[in-house]
Amino acid sequence: MRRLLSLLLAGVFPVAASAATAATRAGTVLAVEAGSVADLVVLDAGFDGGLRQGMLCRLVRDGREMGEVILVAVRPAVSAALITRLAADQTVRSGDVALLKLLKP
Repeated sequence: MRRLLSLLLAGVFPVAASAATAATRAGTVLAVEAGSVADLVVLDAGFDGGLRQGMLCRLVRDGREMGEVILVAVRPAVSAALITRLAADQTVRSGDVALLKLLKP
């Protein structure tokens, strides 16, 4: 996990041009690194795409919600998030979509 986080901080991961095209789209999962306490998810969007540390995102694949993550490290072009909830029998994969979890009034 430290290696992946150091790569994130160094800005090694490529950035997709459409990282935040929709209002609630946070980005796409680039990588998942299993940790001893929690798994780290790297997204292809960051501060420049409007993401901020502490934001919650829903993870979606093929229109189905699989879980939630919280952004813990945000750089200009990439972000790292911890998985806070995951549906039974699901795993996070590269290419999954992260959508901002918005509170409705």
